[in-house]
Amino acid sequence: MFRIPCCAFSVLLAITSSAVAGDVKLTAAQGRDGSKSQQWQMKSIGNNQYNLVNVGVTQGTGGPNVLDYKEGAVAYLEEQRGPEGNEAQRWLVEPIGDDLYLIKNVRRTREVGISMVLDYKNADTLYLEQQRDKNGNEAQRWRRRTAGNGVYVFENIRLSREKKTPLVLTAK
Repeated sequence: MFRIPCCAFSVLLAITSSAVAGDVKLTAAQGRDGSKSQQWQMKSIGNNQYNLVNVGVTQGTGGPNVLDYKEGAVAYLEEQRGPEGNEAQRWLVEPIGDDLYLIKNVRRTREVGISMVLDYKNADTLYLEQQRDKNGNEAQRWRRRTAGNGVYVFENIRLSREKKTPLVLTAK
C-alpha cells in the first residue's frame, strides 16, 4: 500500500479518472461494495434496456463511460454516444432467479437473432457469446450486489467459484 500526500492523490485521481475506451476485466472485489472502477449505475433508457455506466471512470470526464463492445464482440469501456448511448451500449439485465442475472447486449442480439450475453474467456477477456440455455451457463451468470445509491457490483459466478474469491466486472 502506498501513502500518497493529499494533493498528490487528487492529481493521481484526476489522471486515472479520465480514461476513455478502456478494458473491462474481471478482478478481485475491493471490499463488499467494490472500488469505484468496479461499480456500475444502471441508467434506464426504457424497454427494460440500460446503459451500464462505470462510476470510477465517469467522474471528471466529458461524459459518462459505459459498457460497450467492439469488433470480435469483446467488451470494453467507451464514452457514451448520445443521451441513450448507441445500440451497442444498451443492455438487458435479465433476472434468472436466486439473485442471478444475464447481461444481454441489445445490438448484438438483434444482429445475430439469438441472445448474446456477457461471458468470459479468462479474467482478462470479456466478450459476447450465445446464451447457452434458458439461464445461460455458469460463466454467463452474474450476481448483482447493491453498493448503495443506485450503484451495483456485478460478480461472475463461475470464475468467483473457481478462484474462491469474488471476481467482479471492472473498468481498467
